Amino acid sequence: MARLFFQRWAPDGKSVMVSMLAILGLVLGMWIINPLSNIANAIVLMRRKTLFPAVPRWLAVTNFFFLILQIIYIFRTWL
Repeated sequence: MARLFFQRWAPDGKSVMVSMLAILGLVLGMWIINPLSNIANAIVLMRRKTLFPAVPRWLAVTNFFFLILQIIYIFRTWL
C-alpha cells in the first residue's frame, strides 16, 4: 500500500522510501524510544525495585549513556 502511494508521489519511489525510513528511524530512536526507556527504568528504580532481572545491566547503562549523549547533542545544536 505504501509503495503504491510513493510510486504515485515520486517516480523514483525507492529512494524516497529509503530516505523516509532513515529519518523515521532517527526521529523514533532519538526522540521517542530511548527517552521513554530511560524514563521507565527511572520509574522502576525510584520504586526501589530491581531492574536487572528484567533488563540486562549493560543495556540499562548503555541506554543511559546514549541519553546523556543525546542531551549534549540537543543542547549544542538547538540552543
